[in-house]
Amino acid sequence: MTVDDFFALAKKHQAEMVDLKFVDLLGTWQHCSFPIDLWDADSFTEGLGFDGSSIRGWMGIHESDMLAVPDPDTACIDPFFSRPTISVIANVVDPVTGRDFTRDPRHVARKVEAYLPTPATSVPSRSSSSSMKSATSRTSTRGTTRSIQPRARGTRRGSKSRTSGTSRASRAVTSR
Repeated sequence: MTVDDFFALAKKHQAEMVDLKFVDLLGTWQHCSFPIDLWDADSFTEGLGFDGSSIRGWMGIHESDMLAVPDPDTACIDPFFSRPTISVIANVVDPVTGRDFTRDPRHVARKVEAYLPTPATSVPSRSSSSSMKSATSRTSTRGTTRSIQPRARGTRRGSKSRTSGTSRASRAVTSR
């Protein structure tokens, strides 16, 4: 949805208010409502200022100015307000640097999406039986398959475990 589509949607439903929303890191919705008459196309590029010190875990009082930049793709009519209201979710931006605020969950989600591999480079699933079989057994040079047993902690390959010489029953009692 473009900015023009946002205003067309508001006009179509005779929206009087805009409810600007964002989420804090703990998952709580934060929002404030504005009369739609105060909004123009610049609201979507310049953002709207708010006090970041009132949001848990965000900013101290001495650096609390923040910007909420509305994302027009998230606009919808909110049916729960008594007056016709259009709801829009915002990205939080640092007004000094103009960069995305690092504690904005939408910013964190975008970073995660950028980090994830694309489908063409994705890792094959571990659910296939052949990969599971190769992880638990090996084929020897004679062509026989042997099971891999975990070694006791602190032992070297080929050495006897620390508990050799004790019976199974006594090991069970001492391990409890």
